[in-house]
Amino acid sequence: MAEGEGSATLPSTIGRYQILEEAGAGAMATIYRAHDPEIDRTIAIKVLKQGIGAGEEDLARFMREARAAGALTHPNIVTIFDVGRFDDAPYLSMELLEGDTLEDRLHSGRTFSVREVLELAIDLARALHYAHDQGVVHRDMKPSNILFAPSTGKAKIADFGIARLESTEELAKTQSGVVFGTPRYMSPEQASGFDTDGRTDLFSLGVMLYEMLTGTKAFDAPTTTSLLLQIVQDQPRSFKDVQPKVPTGLQKVVMKLLAKEPDKRFQTGNELAEALERELEAEIEREAELERNKFVPLRIKWALTMGGIVSLVLLVSMITVIGIQENVIRAQVLDSGSSLARFIATEAAFPVLSEDWIRLDSFVAESSRRDTFEYLVITDHTGTVRASSDAGLQIGEMAASGSQVVTELTTADGAEVFNFDTPILFQDTEVGRIQLGLSREGLNEVMAVTGNLMLVLALVTIAAVVGMLYVFGGLLARPLRRLRRSMRVLETGDLDHRTSADRNDEIGELFGAFNQMAEGLQHRFGDAPGELGKVASVELPPEASSGRVPVGAEDRTEETIVVRPQDAG
Repeated sequence: MAEGEGSATLPSTIGRYQILEEAGAGAMATIYRAHDPEIDRTIAIKVLKQGIGAGEEDLARFMREARAAGALTHPNIVTIFDVGRFDDAPYLSMELLEGDTLEDRLHSGRTFSVREVLELAIDLARALHYAHDQGVVHRDMKPSNILFAPSTGKAKIADFGIARLESTEELAKTQSGVVFGTPRYMSPEQASGFDTDGRTDLFSLGVMLYEMLTGTKAFDAPTTTSLLLQIVQDQPRSFKDVQPKVPTGLQKVVMKLLAKEPDKRFQTGNELAEALERELEAEIEREAELERNKFVPLRIKWALTMGGIVSLVLLVSMITVIGIQENVIRAQVLDSGSSLARFIATEAAFPVLSEDWIRLDSFVAESSRRDTFEYLVITDHTGTVRASSDAGLQIGEMAASGSQVVTELTTADGAEVFNFDTPILFQDTEVGRIQLGLSREGLNEVMAVTGNLMLVLALVTIAAVVGMLYVFGGLLARPLRRLRRSMRVLETGDLDHRTSADRNDEIGELFGAFNQMAEGLQHRFGDAPGELGKVASVELPPEASSGRVPVGAEDRTEETIVVRPQDAG
């Protein structure tokens, strides 16, 4: 490849790799999509551009990167397979990821859930800790370098293109004060040309997290000069102003990452990951709690809760009362039926003993006409039916006799009856039996009426309780809304606002407590309102305050830049 060609001419091969197409180009290198014939795998090849200005220093730095990045093996870091030279230009062969990048997702206007941000941030923090532990600092963490594997969706950090080995030997080979990186995601020390370590990557990660959570850029200025000044001096807008719904704990984590002084940030990726994991656990619990307790107005919540409780109490009461009533009425029916059966058995004793079946049949027919019972069957001592008002048992048939005196059964025509099986005795000798059927219809009607009356009573009671609590909840919610409005007024800085209340109850005490708090705040900050919510500013170092940047870089915000402290003077 001739010097200066860059991507103008597509080489057919680089080393043993067959070049398929150009995949992209950056400030220092061109990326090709290639095929490795030895293992039949599609890979990416990154070739350092010729004539990029710094000559041998850039070549040496690129090779140091190759040795450093090639030693990294982590599921969230793009894998380096091979290092070589092509026409005196060094190249790297690496894992090819053809999914989208975090930059693609941000530019698409996609919104990120808190849980999604936390899970991504934990993976990146662990990967950075691993790289830093190996002595490698990325120093160009930005959304375009966060790739997502299409098969798993897992994020991987790509392009350790400006990484270096943090060892005495390697530091000696790096000119002091040289700054590499993308301005918008630089750390203050990086933008000022000071020495950097792993904490600069954590700052850059914090900038990305801020952007994902708020949908706005942490630092956003039209030129590189003003952007660098902003990074070094200004704090991003508070979450309260741009996205107050972000959990407070996560806000604290991100703002700690964005501390201007490295010593005030998280010191390692693992320390950051542990904090993020605590926030993730809290977010999972919060999501579960929200699912269980979605916001419901107080009046509705109380009304439904008490309505449910009253309904349950009334249901248990109804079942208990109806059960007791049925047992009492049933006992009375059985007692009356047993007395009637014994009386009929006594009256039928002489006709059965004398085998006067005609008289017995007349007795049964006469009794049946009164509709006192459902059926009456009389048998002799052999169990043969001698008189019957039951169409299912004809005279001369054998009738089954149960061992139970009283049973409940359903007749052929579907009637529910109590069946009384009583012996006919003559001088304590059984000469026959009677089977008397008394209908349950009356008992069922009484129970149905009782149940309906209790149901109406229960519905009226529930409606009264729910309505009363709904009205009461509304009366309670009104002063709470008033107090909330007062708190919002206080939030704007109006310390003169008070909540007037003429109540001799807990609500009145709550209003009084608010007024006392407002009095205290006014007493403390009334003479110096600027002290309320005051944010300490960060003093710009002399080197950065000069605003000196390389010629031609003033209008670029996303290109790799170089700032040398010695140029600031």
